[in-house]
Amino acid sequence: AVGLAAAAVSGLRQLPEGVTVTFFDVGQGDAIHIRDGSVDVIVDGGPSSNFAGQLRRDLPSTDRTLELVVATHPDADHITGLASLVAAFDVRQVLEPDVPSKTKTAQRWHEAVARAGLSVIRPSIGQRFSLPHGTLTVLWPRDGLNRPATNDHSIVLRLDVGADCVLLTGDA
Repeated sequence: AVGLAAAAVSGLRQLPEGVTVTFFDVGQGDAIHIRDGSVDVIVDGGPSSNFAGQLRRDLPSTDRTLELVVATHPDADHITGLASLVAAFDVRQVLEPDVPSKTKTAQRWHEAVARAGLSVIRPSIGQRFSLPHGTLTVLWPRDGLNRPATNDHSIVLRLDVGADCVLLTGDA
């Protein structure tokens, strides 16, 4: 999925100047950084607790604010690295599905969010997050979804920038 998404981003057209989408090589899982002007959005943090270190190299040294951190679903290969972000950066908003998980990784993530005093936004189909040059839209999960598999609750996002779009599927 990373290869296909990266190919879609780097296809025949380039995103407008100032907009980048970086797909980090984290092995199994996802870790994606969307930068639109000075606005930073993180989608998942991969399976390593050192994702903050990787991200620091991708950001200007003076920028330590993450406007939105998305945990697509509570599987370790997507959220392990997110707890380090909350400790290392000024996170403004967190978006994650309302799906129970009793794993130690999910517990560490939720404790980090609580320690930082962050409230969690629950996704809703059609919900939009405005960026300087584009929009991030929630395509999934639907409200009231009642399935036991965490992947079924995975947030799917569409990034629209001008005539281009990028589909971010988590594990959906």
